[in-house]
Amino acid sequence: MELHEAVRRGAPFAVEHFIEAGADVNTTDEAGVTALHLASWEGSLEVVELLLEAGADIHAVNDGGSALDRALGAGHGQIARLLLTQGAQVNNDNPVTAFVLGQAAARGDQEMVALLLQAGADINASHPELGTALEQAISASQAELATFLFEQGAEHYATREERTQSLHRAVLSGDVVQVKLLLTLIAIDPNSPDESGRVPLHLAAWQGNLEMVEALIDAGADINAGNENGSVLDRAIKNDHYRIIALLIERGAYRSISDLNAGLRDAIRANDLEMVSFFLAEGAIVNLRDVPCEELELRELLMQRFNASNAFDYAVKCDDPEMLRFAMSEGYSVEPKRRGVLQLIPHRQTYVWVFQDCNPLVSAVRSNALQVIDLMLDSGASINGLDCEYNPPLSPLEIAISDEEIELAHFLIERGADVQIGNPVALAIENGNVELAKLLIDRGSRISPSYRLYRNIEAFKEIISSVETFDQLVSGDETSLLTNAIDYIDGDYGVRSGRTEIAYMLLDRGIKVNPEPGQRTPLEAAIRLLSTGYIARNSEKTELVLTLIQRGADVSQLQLPLVYHAVDIGNLELVRLSLERGAAVNKTGGWSSDSETPLDVAIQNNDEAIIQLLREYGAVEGNP
Repeated sequence: MELHEAVRRGAPFAVEHFIEAGADVNTTDEAGVTALHLASWEGSLEVVELLLEAGADIHAVNDGGSALDRALGAGHGQIARLLLTQGAQVNNDNPVTAFVLGQAAARGDQEMVALLLQAGADINASHPELGTALEQAISASQAELATFLFEQGAEHYATREERTQSLHRAVLSGDVVQVKLLLTLIAIDPNSPDESGRVPLHLAAWQGNLEMVEALIDAGADINAGNENGSVLDRAIKNDHYRIIALLIERGAYRSISDLNAGLRDAIRANDLEMVSFFLAEGAIVNLRDVPCEELELRELLMQRFNASNAFDYAVKCDDPEMLRFAMSEGYSVEPKRRGVLQLIPHRQTYVWVFQDCNPLVSAVRSNALQVIDLMLDSGASINGLDCEYNPPLSPLEIAISDEEIELAHFLIERGADVQIGNPVALAIENGNVELAKLLIDRGSRISPSYRLYRNIEAFKEIISSVETFDQLVSGDETSLLTNAIDYIDGDYGVRSGRTEIAYMLLDRGIKVNPEPGQRTPLEAAIRLLSTGYIARNSEKTELVLTLIQRGADVSQLQLPLVYHAVDIGNLELVRLSLERGAAVNKTGGWSSDSETPLDVAIQNNDEAIIQLLREYGAVEGNP
């Protein structure tokens, strides 16, 4: 058995020596193993060649199979190939045969596949996990090899459901070659749905695989197939696959104008001029919001489709004076336009249609398009025309200030914006733009007395300090500003948050405390505070009432029961001052006939000092 030992060692010189010495190359050991069996298993190609040249029996078999079985089992492809070319026959009972055939098919080794088939390999043998050679070739996208196997008689034994699943999996993998093989060789229906009702074309359109979509359509896929989640076109639109949208439309998919517009939008975003032209030719409508300002070539292409209104919208969006000139050349007017708008009726809490003059300049102001605004003003646009979409309507200057576009606000002021329209100075104060507010005041802008002062207390304090007289700050009766300031103290919260500071600051600057006849007075607003909250007694609210009276607030014509409230909170100083200034001593705290008088309250409180003071001024018990 010296030859076997030399083969086992993989020693070609020793093997050759024993052969030349007359050793029988077909001698077997006690297990029936020949030298060729050993060489095929060990993987020595040179030794196998020596043994075959010496006449080794290529068909010899024992319990471990033939030399070919051993070469295949050990994965020695070159030796297996040599044995096959020498006439070795495969053993189809050995599962290794099906495995090797399938692996050769998967890697596209047509020569090996042909040799195995020639040697008797079962073309339809199936590996329990990997399937047949044809299935493995298709899965590996080996088109030529799969076609060869099909021509050699390979069959696909999968059920209809399995075939459908394999096609769906192939589509999801994105492997177009594999899909084409399944469609052509296996003849799987391209319109077979999965358990969710999705056909392969749905999946391809969702993924955005243009080549896959085209392959499925060419194979007969229904271009208008749909399920509960929409059509093929719907899926392409949802995922912004504009080239697939174009292909589907080109191939005859049912489409609407919104479908075309969706494709155009995505093509514009991608700056794909070819596709933009396609969708425009199909009738898509340009939405200017989708057009990027920096893509000049795209701009020139789309200009051909702009009407005057489109061009104006683009000009405003991109601050493009040239486009504005084009819009005006196409008939766009920059003057205010009469149109119907929905306007809120506050006291009815409802909207009604009203007709108003809407100012196009407002659109440019909202976009802070300075160059376009400049050209519009030069072309006759109204610098003071109101925006009809705000309620109440705002002027261009007010919008610029509200948006905190300070440079634009200065520009509009210099171009002649009327600072007395609306409430621009109040908006500037609210946003904390004190310097702009001062400029507006210098130009004649005034605050409405109804302005909510608490919105920016610090800025307003700075403005109060900067004006010499209240005529410079307030339009109308300045006292209303003080009344409003006290109203917005709004009980305890206002006291804690510093709103009383504004009222005192106005008083310190000498604001009038008595308004024009018929107007609510600051004192009335302050008296109402006395009956609110939990800190009325000995609080800043009481001090505010005292201060107003001390500064000359008229108590004689009050409709509110000042003395009653003063007695109720037990403030002797306030009671005395009110009576000294002429407040009604017997005005009750309610409207009914049995309402309590100030003296009734003082007696209930057992406040002797106040009782005595009230009686000195003629107070009576019970409703007088």
